[in-house]
Amino acid sequence: MSLTPMMRQYQEIKATLEDTLLMFRLGDFYELFFEDAVVASRALDITLTGRDAGEAGRIPMCGVPYHALESYLDRLIEQGFRVAICEQVEDPKTAKGLVQREIVRVVTPGTALSNEQANRFLASFVARDDMVGLGLVDVGTVRFSLAKPVVASVWSSCDASRPSNCLSRKMWICLSRSPVMSRKSRWW
Repeated sequence: MSLTPMMRQYQEIKATLEDTLLMFRLGDFYELFFEDAVVASRALDITLTGRDAGEAGRIPMCGVPYHALESYLDRLIEQGFRVAICEQVEDPKTAKGLVQREIVRVVTPGTALSNEQANRFLASFVARDDMVGLGLVDVGTVRFSLAKPVVASVWSSCDASRPSNCLSRKMWICLSRSPVMSRKSRWW
């Protein structure tokens, strides 16, 4: 199935992302397409429309005005989504052919900061035998700490900081049993 050049560009950029909504800058809007559009329209309670994509026919689309991006991002992040912002990196008026676009920012529940938040922690784990290496960073204050607790004490360390994101896929099976991790943490 053949897509329009812009939809091919979107798909190429989207293919580099995993479990991430892609907000794709088109003029005065950030647009989402395909499954991202369906998910975002529900999460943000905005209208789901469509766009011609060449031989693919009409595809799902939704968008938000560029000047309101931060408020929509806050709403997505609050619901636990990870969002990539893709900007036009050249002036559309002087571009020859398709406007170049690049991901300029990825926002996760652990990296988004609002004025009301004092701390926002990211946690990372590495396990070996009965030991766990634990790293915590507060992205608001840039405070960083490392610890080498035994597996049984990881939970008390995490309970104190309540990380918003936990960076480790291999530990998911072991750590998912924790009530701390199941509260609102996201794993990447």
